[in-house]
Amino acid sequence: MVRRGDSWSGHERNCAFLNCGQLGTKASSSSLLHASGYDRQFANISAVSGLDFADDGRAVAVTDWDQDGDLDLWLANRTAPRLRLMLNRSEPTASPRSFVAFKLEGNGKTTNRDAIGAVVEVDLEQQTSQDSSRSSQLVKTLRAGEGFLSQNSKWLHFGLGANPRIRGTIVHWPGGVSERFADIEQNQRYFLRQGSGRAVSWTRDVGTKRQVKLVNMPPPPEAPSPPLAAILPGKIPLPELAYWDRDGKHQVLQPGQRPLLLLFWASWCPSCLHEMQQITSQTPRLKEAGLDILALSVDHLHAHGANSDQKVTSTLKKIGFTFESGQADADTLQRLQHLQEALFELHPEFTVPLGCLLDRQRRLLALYRGPVSVDRLLSDLALVDATDDEHRDRAVPFAGRWYTQAISDDELSAFPGRQLVTRYPLEAAGYFERAAGLAVGTGREQHLTDTAFTLLYTLARQQPESEAEPLYERAVAIKPDNFNVYHDWGVLLARQEKWAQAAAKFRKTIELKPDHRSARKYLELVNQEIGKQ
Repeated sequence: MVRRGDSWSGHERNCAFLNCGQLGTKASSSSLLHASGYDRQFANISAVSGLDFADDGRAVAVTDWDQDGDLDLWLANRTAPRLRLMLNRSEPTASPRSFVAFKLEGNGKTTNRDAIGAVVEVDLEQQTSQDSSRSSQLVKTLRAGEGFLSQNSKWLHFGLGANPRIRGTIVHWPGGVSERFADIEQNQRYFLRQGSGRAVSWTRDVGTKRQVKLVNMPPPPEAPSPPLAAILPGKIPLPELAYWDRDGKHQVLQPGQRPLLLLFWASWCPSCLHEMQQITSQTPRLKEAGLDILALSVDHLHAHGANSDQKVTSTLKKIGFTFESGQADADTLQRLQHLQEALFELHPEFTVPLGCLLDRQRRLLALYRGPVSVDRLLSDLALVDATDDEHRDRAVPFAGRWYTQAISDDELSAFPGRQLVTRYPLEAAGYFERAAGLAVGTGREQHLTDTAFTLLYTLARQQPESEAEPLYERAVAIKPDNFNVYHDWGVLLARQEKWAQAAAKFRKTIELKPDHRSARKYLELVNQEIGKQ
């Protein structure tokens, strides 16, 4: 999931919910939250609050930063900006608002100095009409940590609502002692020291007031991602790539006399058109440098693909593009996508323009996701004749000395095979066969040979009869002493009534394993059929 761009805990935008109060009806299954058996619903006001930035949010800390009687928020993010200060600028309602805040200090003996764990109760008597009043109690606990990676201010802030009268305040200290504090008024801050029994009004000394100026910085518009030009650490053999040429003939990409830029594009893609125009304007330089270009359109594979042939032809004519062109094969795009997923830790979607710089043997040297400049192309052409060490040095963005060896040719050949083995096992087997031939004397040959053989043998047993025989032939070429392959191949030939050929396979099976009962029985039956002819 992470490799395709998902995240365990990413893209977590902030959420804000408004407490709509208790509705007074019995809780139903449609309730968002339930409390005491009654509906208590919360409205999602994330957008209108201005808090749901496209940040990857992590922590929130609550404090009355500007000391105006309401609470402000500090937000911490994994992504930039790492910190945001959100000042509470909500407009007062028709009813005046009020608060009270407390800073606690324990005695340091039965209670820690920070008074962590203390519980504060504020008893209120609120006037609900001219002739009646109601009492309520507000409770808060002083904690060392609030949620994930955050710590609120140690000031306990109580919002009191409209026209309250504070009847009393009780602190339950962590050591088990409770203490009442009197003479507390709204819209004030108090310092409560354990054992004093007296609330001390607290005001900031104007002479020591902090001079902190925070500049409001709206986030800049998101810039488009720059093109990605990735030089590979070695020359990676490409999977089989097929396409339709401009005459409509199905072709398979073959080795050539000159290096090649394989370019995937679309007539509806502005970046593609810009790149094609730049290439066209520099045609003499590119041809003089010895670079061929094959531009394959994906118009016919896209939702915009109606009348794609006409669009592509007219676009190329309008641009004046003189290099080779054609249409991409859907299977080819799948193979390239699998290769990209093997190359990069994050699996990118297949997008155009996509450029592949290939050497004469059609091995991948560099990959360009997005438009590539002609100057960059001409610079990267030096990779065609570079040594393995030189190629690897160009793959990293800084100079240095290596303490590891360059990737060997057999490892580079096996690399695409490992990625293609699930979806394209036959092609993967070809990579492992080639890698085994390059790994002679390295100690890796046997494993690569076994892998290629297993793929071919398994495929042969799964394929229709008309397609299985070439696979058996390749399998025995890899392991000529495996009697199971000859036996299964003989059974296949017997089903096709190719008696003489089947008899030869069964005889080879018995030669390799004299006590093979099935082969002996089949050989007897096959010889009977031969005798009837």
